[in-house]
Amino acid sequence: MKRAAIGTACIGMALCFISIQSTYAFLSDKGNDSINQFIPGNIVTEIQEEFDSAQTLRNINTSACEIAKSAWVHNSGENACYVRVSVAFSNSDFGASLDGIDTVNWIKDGDYYYYTAILDPSESTSALFTKVDVPRVDKYKAVYLENAESLDVIVYEEAVPIQHGNYVFTDYREAWDFHTKNR
Repeated sequence: MKRAAIGTACIGMALCFISIQSTYAFLSDKGNDSINQFIPGNIVTEIQEEFDSAQTLRNINTSACEIAKSAWVHNSGENACYVRVSVAFSNSDFGASLDGIDTVNWIKDGDYYYYTAILDPSESTSALFTKVDVPRVDKYKAVYLENAESLDVIVYEEAVPIQHGNYVFTDYREAWDFHTKNR
């Protein structure tokens, strides 16, 4: 019985010694340093437009009015991106609409026009539209000539990166789907 007790004590001491050595080895292990470099995205986009401010809506009561105006997006940041644009009018009573829309490079989905190509740094999209049409005013509508000067075309744009981590999106739709779901 003394032998069994001595054997059990020796096994217990051996297990304690092994566990202490393993713990020490685990805690004192030093590998090579790794450097994880994170580079923040730099997406800076801006709406640019061409518009002759001398154009007016003064003749809107007698005939339709066509206003020459175009708008596009410029990427002045350091990273490539996908862009989308929303266009609204300040006064819906005019019945204004966009004309000369580029349907080759832009796709309308819901409230947005999506630029289908990647917008690289220092590049610009094609113009989304080239004109704004305002139909002839019906004398029974609620538009009055004193308010005719107050039609504003509101152009709003957003941009998202072309990749998330190491994953590069295959097209504009995948990028926008990801970013709208993960806001």
